[in-house]
Amino acid sequence: MSEHKKVELQKGFYIYGIILFLYWGLMFFLDKDYFSSKYMIEGMSFIGVAVIIYFLLVYLFHKSDVGRKIVMWVLGVVFIVAVTGFFVTFG
Repeated sequence: MSEHKKVELQKGFYIYGIILFLYWGLMFFLDKDYFSSKYMIEGMSFIGVAVIIYFLLVYLFHKSDVGRKIVMWVLGVVFIVAVTGFFVTFG
């Protein structure tokens, strides 16, 4: 893949992260009668941390081969935690 395409792909992932952050914030704002202020603060805090981690992973993935390995390990751990949480929740 050419360097130009890699940069464009990275920019696309960053734009996607920004759109998700804005969408989730808009969701909390539009449903403010449904969510209490405590849950809105917790939700936006979680979303903020998730977006920061997402940007960090996108940066690492495009930085080097070591960054790609780190991202794959992190995604593997997230997958294992999600599957474990699923079975514990329904177990």
